[in-house]
Amino acid sequence: RVDGRRGARRRDAASSRAQMMLAAVLHLSGALDTIRSGGLYVEKAWLPPTLAAALRADALALEAAGKFAPSGVSGWETAAPFGTSDRVVFTLGAGVGGDAVARAELERMLDEVRRALSSGLGRKLTLAEQYYSVHGPGARLSRHMDERHEACKSDGFAETSRRSVSWLVYLNEKPCGGALQTWCRRSRGDCGVDDGNVQVGWLDDVPVFLDAYVRLDGDEAAYGLYVRGDVVEGAGPNKRFVSAPFSADSERWRAATDGRAELPADEFHTALAKMVDDPRAYESVEAVCPDDARQRVVEVAPGFGTLVLFDSASGPHEVLPTEAGSRVAAAGWFHEPTREPPDWYGEDS
Repeated sequence: RVDGRRGARRRDAASSRAQMMLAAVLHLSGALDTIRSGGLYVEKAWLPPTLAAALRADALALEAAGKFAPSGVSGWETAAPFGTSDRVVFTLGAGVGGDAVARAELERMLDEVRRALSSGLGRKLTLAEQYYSVHGPGARLSRHMDERHEACKSDGFAETSRRSVSWLVYLNEKPCGGALQTWCRRSRGDCGVDDGNVQVGWLDDVPVFLDAYVRLDGDEAAYGLYVRGDVVEGAGPNKRFVSAPFSADSERWRAATDGRAELPADEFHTALAKMVDDPRAYESVEAVCPDDARQRVVEVAPGFGTLVLFDSASGPHEVLPTEAGSRVAAAGWFHEPTREPPDWYGEDS
């Protein structure tokens, strides 16, 4: 018999070590619980003022040199890909010029955060994407998700990594508007990802994950929606499926999608809801419910040197319009590997 208490003690010890590591890297040790539960972790004055000032000057100098390009997220709501309300961005990497010393110090600090989060969250994180963004007056980002399940993306299953934890570092010396607005739901269990399966919805305050490799007879793979049994009273420690297995050829899925192979994200989530045993209890992870007490709106003003961390797949968010001056930030994502197909998948029977 396996002693579950021994495993629990090991997990508690690992979590304690990660908390101590984060307490040294950040000034607080609540980041792990906040990210796990779908919240927004905010660390004010995380960057030393001299480094924040150097990075701000670097970003604005690179913008003045014509290195930036429009990012059309706000244009998703309209036919035009870009407009006057769009931010401009510049992807960071080797050989881009500017203040490489300041950016190297930022990367060193971020790598310390990455190591602590990797240990505490049990995710193999890499610092995979970094960029500067500048929002002029009126620029905004409309509501969006930083990451979605592979099934929501045309080439999702070909990707080897995905966005796992989003990070932002604000470089504004003066108030300028442009607050980050996030819709957070307090999760009863770890949200975002479970065993490589990305969260797609909620049953009340319990995260729902989509497994793309439910094994059927003849080693056929199907999808299945599930919750973790250890966060559902009396359900045991394993997955508890809340849908029957389904695939692109399933009669029920074809009815839910009108037989279409490609769906926009909102229609994909609407179809997923129809797969759940009790569709009335299910809500998409991307849903915004202003009158739902379980979901709260969290706003973060872009303060000088402030660090923000949140799970990339569990919360819709937007950036409100810049009111004056330029909103400057460094941002990016810690990636984790996507789930690899199980050994049985694709084998000749």
